[in-house]
Amino acid sequence: MNQRVTQQTPLPLPLTAYTGTYTHPLYGTITIQADKGPQTNERLRVYFQHHPGLTAQLEYMDGQAFRLTFSNPRWGITAVNFRIANQQAEQVEIRVSDFVDAEPYLFRKQ
Repeated sequence: MNQRVTQQTPLPLPLTAYTGTYTHPLYGTITIQADKGPQTNERLRVYFQHHPGLTAQLEYMDGQAFRLTFSNPRWGITAVNFRIANQQAEQVEIRVSDFVDAEPYLFRKQ
């Protein structure tokens, strides 16, 4: 995954195509926002409704894939893929380390 991030492939869509509020019927809501600050090109930040102290950074790799790195290392580092329709993300599947939860969560954009 590191090599895919460091190759700095241009994003196929603007970051705003991925930002917004996403929901899962059991888990609840996540919010994806553009990451602000120096050297945050093509990065997003995920905020979790039911885990207020937890965030995750999304760094673009290629295609519609991003590397997701949780702020708590026990939650892991995974690849996530967005599903796109009409030049906008419509859903994203998020996984955590198997130690935390073996099931993926499919979030749909509101």
